[in-house]
This record gives sequence, C-alpha cells and structure tokens, in this order.
Amino acid sequence: TAPLYDTETGELKIDCVKALKRIFMLCDADKDGLLNDEELNFFQVRCFRAPLQAEELAGVKRVIAEKMPAEVSEAGVTFKGFLYLHALFIEKGRMETTWTVLRRFGYSDELVLAPELLRLPLRHDATESVELSARARAFLEAHFARVVDPKSDGYATRRELDELFYPLPKSPWDGDGVMVEEDAQGRLGLSAFIAHWAATARLNPEAAHAALTYLGFSDEGGAGGVALANG
Repeated sequence: TAPLYDTETGELKIDCVKALKRIFMLCDADKDGLLNDEELNFFQVRCFRAPLQAEELAGVKRVIAEKMPAEVSEAGVTFKGFLYLHALFIEKGRMETTWTVLRRFGYSDELVLAPELLRLPLRHDATESVELSARARAFLEAHFARVVDPKSDGYATRRELDELFYPLPKSPWDGDGVMVEEDAQGRLGLSAFIAHWAATARLNPEAAHAALTYLGFSDEGGAGGVALANG
C-alpha cells in the first residue's frame, strides 16, 4: 500500500489523491463536479472493459451512501465519494483495483504519467520558435469556460488556478517569470490566462505539453499542443 495509502492515518496519500483527482476530472464530461451514471460507466469501461449493470451502479452508490450520504445523490458521485471507494478497495485488500485504474490512465509506479505520454512529439532545434497550437488554444479556452471559471464571471481566481493545477506534479507556471495582467483582486481574465499559456509554450514547450497532457489535451499524430511559429 506504500505509494497509495497511509496505514497509520487510514487515508490515501497525496500523490494518489492527485492522480485520482485528474482521473475524476477527465471522466466528468459535463464538468459539474459529479460522476453521473453515464460517466461512471465510461470510467468502468475504460478501466475494466465492461459497463456496470443498473443494479451494480445502485450497489456502488449504496456503499458510498452508507458511509458518506452527502457524497452521492441521484445526480451522481462527488470526488470525495470517488476517493472513498478507492480507500475502501485498499482497506479490503483490493489494491490491484486502484492500480488498474491508475494504469489505464497512464500512471507509473511513481504515480506520475509515464514518460512516453509526456514526451513532446514536435521536433525542433534551438533556432526554431514554437507557439501554442490552435488546437491547444481552443482546448484551453473551452477548459477556462467549463472548468477554471465555474462562476462564469470571466475571471479565474488564484484558488481556481490552484484547483486546476492540483493534479499536476507542479504548476507549469511556477518560477517561469512570466508577468500577465491581473485585475485588482489578483484574478486572470481569459486573455491573460491564454497569454500565460502562450508564454509557457514559447519558453518551455516541453513543460507546456506535459501540463496540457495532464489536463486531458490530446493531439494524436500532431505536435502535442505546440507548433512551429513559422509552420
């Protein structure tokens, strides 16, 4: 249980929580903070190759409700309820269930995404400039609207940004020296949010690609979120 669970505290370890948070976010297609029946079945099929039957879904929810009634409803299961299920698996000696989930979503033994998933597919030399790709920009704009700015007020608070980057090993913006315009309350608007990502792509395309991969961006066969500035 060492990488996943602290037997002394009876809690999942932080790196495991971060990985499961990313998995939860990727499965939460409508971004409402819950996994509904359809989303739970997407998760189930991806991890175990078979959907849950209606009575099995009801059983999963019943298990959560017995211990954490506030974390499950007709609308779906919360992240806390999702975590509880995995803690329960491990407590009952079914650690392989959680490892299967982590593997299906690309995690290594160290609970980070496997290197081959994070490797920048774009080949470029030091003389060539790179920029955020059009597909990555569109992904981030949609992500801002649906995930980063749940209040739909047009701004991302520092807390909302911390929540966005929580599943990552570290924020791609940490220590990058990029200055973008914030409002008086320290919030970022969409244009500033995209500007910071664009600067990260120029200055450190590998970090930008890795962060985008953690957030769920996929560009199979493409350049992985960055493109040659003149290409």
